[in-house]
Amino acid sequence: MKKLFCPVVLLPGFLAFAQQQKDTVAHSKIIDEVIVSGIRKYAEKKSDYVARMPLKNLENPQVYTVLPRELMQQQVATDLQSSLNLLPGVNNVSVNVGSGGIGLGLTMRGFSSNASAGALRNGMATNFVSLSDPVNLEAIEVIKGPSGTLFGSALLVGYGGFVNRVTKKPFNHFKGEIGYIAGSWSSNRVTVDINTPLNAGKTFLARLNAA
Repeated sequence: MKKLFCPVVLLPGFLAFAQQQKDTVAHSKIIDEVIVSGIRKYAEKKSDYVARMPLKNLENPQVYTVLPRELMQQQVATDLQSSLNLLPGVNNVSVNVGSGGIGLGLTMRGFSSNASAGALRNGMATNFVSLSDPVNLEAIEVIKGPSGTLFGSALLVGYGGFVNRVTKKPFNHFKGEIGYIAGSWSSNRVTVDINTPLNAGKTFLARLNAA
């Protein structure tokens, strides 16, 4: 009995596959190269108060975010609540008014913080009679997680973290800045930031911030 092989049976399928590849190559198009780049313009390299000592980011084991003055100015933040809304992980920011004064209410990592969360200034506990205007702040630091208890008990901080306001400080040369913001609903805002040394030795300094 003779065995016959018929390879011609596979030929139509092979030709169809080859034709499909040819059509795909004919209809393909090389697109232009797209380059995506980013600049961390406002990245803070260190914090002075988060760890109670000046540590670089790589040296600090805590989870924190620093909002610098330049970013607050670019976002046109006119109050502390608007500034905090720019921070990741900070939610439900509100102003609470009570018999002791005015404070902040916010949620971090699912934990609600009491009204005195805005009472830390330059790493120290303060009376929260009034909230800081962004024109007076050099930066806002937010520690996230239970490591915030490094700064005190639950009366000052929550298990979700806390907010620390870093105020502007005078320096040894003259500088002045005046800003004006206009917006909807007859919104007008003038800001002033003037710094000057008061003696020839530049050991007595003054800085005025107002809005």
